[in-house]
Amino acid sequence: MITGKVIDNSAIPSGLVGYWNGDGNALGTSESSIDGGWVGTSSYDSGKFGQAFKFDGSTSYVNFGRQTALETSAEGYTLSLWVKADLMENNRLLFSYDRDNVLGNDNSNYDIFSRITNGALSYHAITGCEYNTNIVDLANGNWHHVVFISESSSSGTRARVYEDGVQKLDSNVCTRKWNSVMSDYILRIGFNSNANFWKGAV
Repeated sequence: MITGKVIDNSAIPSGLVGYWNGDGNALGTSESSIDGGWVGTSSYDSGKFGQAFKFDGSTSYVNFGRQTALETSAEGYTLSLWVKADLMENNRLLFSYDRDNVLGNDNSNYDIFSRITNGALSYHAITGCEYNTNIVDLANGNWHHVVFISESSSSGTRARVYEDGVQKLDSNVCTRKWNSVMSDYILRIGFNSNANFWKGAV
């Protein structure tokens, strides 16, 4: 829901669907002005630019709710995050965009999420298509810019992931593809009920 371009508060590109800088609140600063809300105790830390959301790994996450402006079209989407993890523990969830918290187990939905799997970040671009990104260094004490891209065509869905400008994933086309707008989906950063809380800053 963010472009793959590295941006700061002074250079928010026009047409951006959602942008949240974590600078002391979860309010949106893009044209859509989509506000998030903390579940659990809100916390902030020094970020790559200004401040960042700080997740405790046990009770807190940010929920952006169901927003018409966040409905993903059948063509695809891009989500860009600055990430600094405290640990790379399996099943820690970075973000999810889904209808019912099932994390890919319900073929009627097109769930999107990223979590730690076998010590590396995985990317579930669409139901039934989860990929290992080979990103293993998010907890090395540095900030990392991670970009998730999913493109849907008549032949299926292609997933790409970049870390700090380096391509980490360019999947073969998964035959599963979207056939409609993602309506009634919820974007969450830091938690989903079928995974563990994220521990670190975003």
